Amino acid sequence: MTDELALCSEGWYEFSPMGLTILEAPSYEEWAAEFQGFQRLRLALPWIIGDMINAGDKWFGDESAQAIDATGLAAQSLYNYASVCGRIPIEDRQPGLSFSRHAAVAYLEPDKREQLLSQAVDEDLTTADLRAEVKAIRGTDKPTLDFLPDAQNLPPTVESRRDDRAMALSYAELSTLYKYLSSRDLLPADLVHVLDKIETMMLAV
Repeated sequence: MTDELALCSEGWYEFSPMGLTILEAPSYEEWAAEFQGFQRLRLALPWIIGDMINAGDKWFGDESAQAIDATGLAAQSLYNYASVCGRIPIEDRQPGLSFSRHAAVAYLEPDKREQLLSQAVDEDLTTADLRAEVKAIRGTDKPTLDFLPDAQNLPPTVESRRDDRAMALSYAELSTLYKYLSSRDLLPADLVHVLDKIETMMLAV
């Protein structure tokens, strides 16, 4: 596998791993179209990475671990991407919402998840707003661990990152345990606030 990124050109620029080389002045319309395209790509990257991990695991199993490891992303970030993508099929994703807002509702039942995502679009709800809604929903449900992702079903390629299956699995278990404890008000508010910030930063990696 090569570390080089093939140069691509739209006539007025080329890009490489180090950035863009402007070849000639574009029109405003050309510049705006490409700029918006890169922004859409940036927002799509968590989905692309997660879907690719799940596809690689399905087709190649442990063999795909080498390519996944080359991303340089932390095992927890890879787990988050793959887990959310596995939970929310592409046809249920809302183009106008960030990955982190989808992640906030990923472990709800599909009908409740769809309702909240639609509400987020209509009312411009933030990730924090959605987490509050999820917390309220879980507070009215019977106590259960059914909404937690099964750590046994982690993609093997994520589990085996850096040949440390146990470490990746513990990340997943800690993540799901945190989601459960915070949703039941079993953690101090100050600690929840700090952990929420850490989780948001990890999802944005």
